Amino acid sequence: MDLSVQEKIDATLSEIRDPQSGVSLLEMGLVERIRYAQDQGRLTVVLNRLGRGKTCCSVLSLGMLADFESAMKKGLQERFPGCEIRFVDAAALKPEDRV
Repeated sequence: MDLSVQEKIDATLSEIRDPQSGVSLLEMGLVERIRYAQDQGRLTVVLNRLGRGKTCCSVLSLGMLADFESAMKKGLQERFPGCEIRFVDAAALKPEDRV
């Protein structure tokens, strides 16, 4: 992935924070990876909804997840105008797609 693309993604994830703990999405480990298909105009965000198992984020409510996804989508759309933003649950991926 192009460095400028990675920097935009990291900046977006660093800016979105849990209001109670102040921990960013990048630090939480909520995002396992992001695939950028520039030719298709699509960003696919692979979510690990259990985070990295840190106590502060091991169990996230559905409402919090929806808020994080909404904030991620908004932030990524601002940095990648016209891109389709899709969210995929890492647990739903086939083993061969997890690479």
